[in-house]
Amino acid sequence: MISRKLPILLLGLSIAFVCSAEEVVNLDALNADLTTLFTSIGRDISPRLHQTALSGNDLVGEARLRGFSRTYLTVAGASVTIMDGAAKVLASDDSDLWKFSLLSIPNVVKDTLGTDKTANDSFDLATGGAFPLASLRLGIGFPLPFGLELLANGVYLPESLVETGIDLAGESLPVDLKNLGVRVEMLTAGGILRKPILSDKKGFLRPSLSIGAGYTYSRFALSVDSFNLDALDVEITSDDTGGFGALTMDGELGFEVETQAYGAVLHISKNVLWLFTPFAKASAYYHVTDYSSRFKVNAKLTPDAPEDGSAPGDPIEQALDAPVLIHTEDVSIILSGGLELKLFPFVLTTCVSLDMERPIVDVRSVALDGFKLNGTSVTIAARLQI
Repeated sequence: MISRKLPILLLGLSIAFVCSAEEVVNLDALNADLTTLFTSIGRDISPRLHQTALSGNDLVGEARLRGFSRTYLTVAGASVTIMDGAAKVLASDDSDLWKFSLLSIPNVVKDTLGTDKTANDSFDLATGGAFPLASLRLGIGFPLPFGLELLANGVYLPESLVETGIDLAGESLPVDLKNLGVRVEMLTAGGILRKPILSDKKGFLRPSLSIGAGYTYSRFALSVDSFNLDALDVEITSDDTGGFGALTMDGELGFEVETQAYGAVLHISKNVLWLFTPFAKASAYYHVTDYSSRFKVNAKLTPDAPEDGSAPGDPIEQALDAPVLIHTEDVSIILSGGLELKLFPFVLTTCVSLDMERPIVDVRSVALDGFKLNGTSVTIAARLQI
């Protein structure tokens, strides 16, 4: 398993400082590195959150709803979106990125992971290979006047539900999330308003075809309101800081991403033997995204008592604040394809989608760290359709 110290290291809480040969100057460089880390998180994770939010549009494979009432309810929809790492900056020891002269965050992470192969492989995947983002979704669809169809989907994960899960998990968790004040909130809602153009007829050359306009709003927030090293069972001593003393930190940290997507969808499907429906979709979306980080931590470096019995130096205290605001507007092209199995009134949908902005599929070996994926989503959904 990944070392229990890894979460704190992944949040960039390095124990490296800007040092001269005789004294610690200040912790400004640590603050600069935290800003670098949260900026990297925002730039890495925002594009994949776009695709995760849009995965709800893959709950239905039919380009035109069939059935007596052409109404459906998705009772279970789940998707996993893969990105090529979150906070990839942690995998680089480039001195132009990290301002510390004594140690770099990546080296501290590697030292903490030690020789545990599984932990190191998992870290390599999370920062450069394949980082999964899971999503659950409910959906509903029905016909409208003028031959239109509305396919809506959404999910809301309230903070209270996360808190209940933490309480139920109790002592089985590797860290005390309750005392840390961990809060997670997620909301996604959207759908497609579409117009069927062609209806499925006998013969391969007559599939169903529709065009539609889509909109999705998504918000994800993660915060740690009572952050401290003790709750993470992390102790930073003089051995870690190059002999400058023990370090403690407490405060709050987190980040929030809010995105809106406006797009158009071209959808084609063909019913085969009344049971199977292969389908394909091409979507173009314009995204407006705002990312913000929150890091307000009090750091205290307490020098050890000298071996000659003299009085230790005064502690060094500094408030660290690394707010990052990123506003982006971009366009993505997503291609999707899959297959539906219909046993009236039950329908099972499987779909794979690929973000064409920078897709990566690189399999080097059959091993935990032997492949890379990026911009790929897999969706499985079950629905009732009448």
